[in-house]
Amino acid sequence: MNAIRRCWGLALLATLTACGATDGTEWEDTEAAWEPLSESTCLTAPSDAELRIIQFLGAYQSPTTVSPTTYSNPKCSKSWVAWVSTLYSRGDIQAQWTDTHPRTRAQCEGGSLTVRLMSRTTQQPIPVFYRNEGTFSAPLRFGPGQNSDVCWYPRFILDGFGGINFYYDPRFIGEPGHTPFEPLNFGSMNLIGRSVKVAAQALTPAGSTQSVTVFATLID
Repeated sequence: MNAIRRCWGLALLATLTACGATDGTEWEDTEAAWEPLSESTCLTAPSDAELRIIQFLGAYQSPTTVSPTTYSNPKCSKSWVAWVSTLYSRGDIQAQWTDTHPRTRAQCEGGSLTVRLMSRTTQQPIPVFYRNEGTFSAPLRFGPGQNSDVCWYPRFILDGFGGINFYYDPRFIGEPGHTPFEPLNFGSMNLIGRSVKVAAQALTPAGSTQSVTVFATLID
């Protein structure tokens, strides 16, 4: 069984921890601290969206799914589950917060993006169940922008070579220049040719869900 892996800053922790409460901002809610994804139930979770990479008019289309603000898969708590038909060596799978507008420190720190990966072969006989590939998480971080401190959002990328990374891209929040934060790397795994399920969570410091975007690409 793969251990749940979570990064906080540049440290890798062995288990998921509950997020802290806010200081009374608009994100405050009455929900309990969010629940870690359960491997046994998420592996059988139905898909909330299906992403099929197809060729149209000579170009590959990049399918995208955008969750509502509030979501919770019946078998994968507070998660938006996207099924990707195949991971190609010339493509990738990405997940990110949909809404990246400016936030205060209290609205930013303690928020997170968490992704669970599950896969199965596309060759016959196709197994009924998916294999757990691990859970990966990165925090929202409050740090230097061009003119003042801003909230930096992580972007998850599983590339065609199997690399698993979170990036704090300045273009993502309209900041010129370079990010003050290094990418967070979780090693690599070979999922080329396999169908992949992505259970994604964009969570506030209070533990409530925010819209998450998942998409798959194939480069010509």
